Amino acid sequence: MDFARFAVAIMAAGQSSRFGGNKLETLLDGKMLGLAIAETLVPLGFGARFAVTSAQNEKLALNLAGLEFQIIGNPDPGAGLSGSIKLAAMAALNTDTDALMICLADMPFVNSACINAMIASYDGEPLIVTDGHVTSPPAILPRRLWASLSKLEGDAGARALLANARRVMVQKGVLRDIDVREDFDVQD
Repeated sequence: MDFARFAVAIMAAGQSSRFGGNKLETLLDGKMLGLAIAETLVPLGFGARFAVTSAQNEKLALNLAGLEFQIIGNPDPGAGLSGSIKLAAMAALNTDTDALMICLADMPFVNSACINAMIASYDGEPLIVTDGHVTSPPAILPRRLWASLSKLEGDAGARALLANARRVMVQKGVLRDIDVREDFDVQD
């Protein structure tokens, strides 16, 4: 698998409004929640690594920079996930990568088996993962669609571009995200 052909971007600029505090800097198993996906991605050899963060996640951004992610500040996180994806796509255009993997920082259970399955399955077409019940990022978008990402609006992210994407099956629990404090206590 040639991970160098892929850029990866972690979306870490959310406002944590349902969580009632800065969820990405909240500790999960002794580490900042927002670092879990980064630590999964680092050893895989992506051609470029980005993290889109907001001013509220300054400590997380410093830690991600320490893991050699290029930090992209989102000046308007209230505009929704689409704004962060746009920033990631613009940064990826300055690389020689062929595809962009989008990951969410509030999904700490995405593991290397999931990422490896996605890379192995990628055939140049949009790709997203499912556990049979939930379909969600991570997702891979080919370079030819990056210009379309600049037209996204709101908090739906790239949902429209991924509506007909091929799905890769992953094990139950991998796609669990943390939205509210009670999600820390839920076990699959």
